[in-house]
Amino acid sequence: MFPSRCSANWRGYKAFWAIEDSRLLLVKVVTDACSGGIKEFPIENLFPGRSTPLHAFWYSGKLVVGIGKPRRSRALTPQYDRYAMITVANGIVLTSTEQDATTN
Repeated sequence: MFPSRCSANWRGYKAFWAIEDSRLLLVKVVTDACSGGIKEFPIENLFPGRSTPLHAFWYSGKLVVGIGKPRRSRALTPQYDRYAMITVANGIVLTSTEQDATTN
C-alpha cells in the first residue's frame, strides 16, 4: 500500500499525531517522503467515511515523546534530555508524566 523508495522512510509513509482534549488524534498521513514530492494520503482510504483529525480509538499503550530540541548523537534515533511518558487506552490519555533521560 505504501511503497518505499529509500531506507530513510522504509515504511513508505509518515504519520502526524496530536493530543487534544485528552484524545490521541491522527492528523495526517503522507507518502513518498523521499522523492521530494510528498503526497498526503487520503485517510478515507483506511477509514471509510472518516476525516482528519481522527480519534485514534484503536490505540492503547504507552507513548514516549521527546521534549525540546534533540541532542546531537550518533544514535539512529534522536536523544532528548526530557521525555513525556503518556499512557493511552482506546485513544484516550489516562496519564502523562515527564522524566529526565537519566531516570530509569
